[in-house]
Amino acid sequence: MPPSAYGDLFICEPVARWIRRAKVKNENGKKVLYNAYDEAEFLASTDLNFRPVQAKTGPDGSLYIVDMYRGIIQEGNWTREGSHLRPVILRKGLDKNIGMGRIYSLIQEDIEPGGKPGLLDKSAEELVEYLGHPNGWYRNTAQKLIILKGDMGVVPKLKEIAMDNESFWTDNFGD
Repeated sequence: MPPSAYGDLFICEPVARWIRRAKVKNENGKKVLYNAYDEAEFLASTDLNFRPVQAKTGPDGSLYIVDMYRGIIQEGNWTREGSHLRPVILRKGLDKNIGMGRIYSLIQEDIEPGGKPGLLDKSAEELVEYLGHPNGWYRNTAQKLIILKGDMGVVPKLKEIAMDNESFWTDNFGD
């Protein structure tokens, strides 16, 4: 993702078939979200089966989008025989796509994706350094692996990071 997207949220809306990019602002001590685009969405589809359900940054810096790819996501009352939607469902074949999800990778053309992360081979001590990585995937994965490794030798370093990091205690306070 480009630096201009750092800190933004990508919110999936499977019913409307779009993904919103939201800018996060602090206003009077509260987090407030604003659409990044005037009267538009980050991604919108006319494909009636496109149902984005998750958007996450991957280790390579790309945005990965999970698409449920399903025509019908409404409750049965709205789609059963005799309902006003049933003729549309049958005409467009929306009842046929089940269990056919997709994963997309969005890469900005002028940014070279990063390589394989290789965190599994790192020691707990090496993983501690990734807790400050700019990519959230690295931070979250390092946290999980440190715990899974069970190396209590890193506890003093973790305490030091927590105590010395002023932003840990005051991040965005009063913004």
